Amino acid sequence: MQNHQILAQYLLIDKKRRVQELDLRVKGYNFDFHTHQKQAKNGQIYIFCYDFGYLRLASNQLLLVQGSC
Repeated sequence: MQNHQILAQYLLIDKKRRVQELDLRVKGYNFDFHTHQKQAKNGQIYIFCYDFGYLRLASNQLLLVQGSC
């Protein structure tokens, strides 16, 4: 549940947001735990923890999303 809470904090206002991977690691995010993956129409893979997820971008950035991709 900690992963879910960390992502929820970042997505309180916006449904999408870019962050550095290190920012999540510092807060205690466990990248080994997720509930499911979704493949977008363009082929990109989003990793989800319940209703919050992320897409890996270049330069150790993540695009955090709420809901489906």
